[in-house]
Amino acid sequence: MAEGEEWLRQANEYVSDTHDFVVSFVHDKIPLLKVHRAQGTYLTWLDVTGVADRIDSKKLAADYNRTKPANMPALTPEQMVERFFVKTAKVHLNQGASYGKGGENHMRMNIGTSRKLVEQALTNMANACKNPVATNLF
Repeated sequence: MAEGEEWLRQANEYVSDTHDFVVSFVHDKIPLLKVHRAQGTYLTWLDVTGVADRIDSKKLAADYNRTKPANMPALTPEQMVERFFVKTAKVHLNQGASYGKGGENHMRMNIGTSRKLVEQALTNMANACKNPVATNLF
């Protein structure tokens, strides 16, 4: 066996098991989200449409854009969801739209870390989604 093959096998197995954990956790505890299990990567694709609808991200973006200072960029509804998770769950996800067409209302979550850290992030997100109120996002 070449050097590193055993480590790589174990790392791939760990990430695969973490994906299974994420799918189960989201299904059981965060009904506002849907998770898509990616193949062969340490990234998870989350459909955040339920959160966007619940916090009315379209209205939040429109309200912000109507009253924003002229020198500030306009914000999208997806950015409102991103801000919601940063402010209420202390979790930063990558906006799906930045990955191309079809990414709207999706977020990418990096799970290539300890399962304990992934669990903490998901727990924070679950708590934020129990009674999602989008206040003080700026």
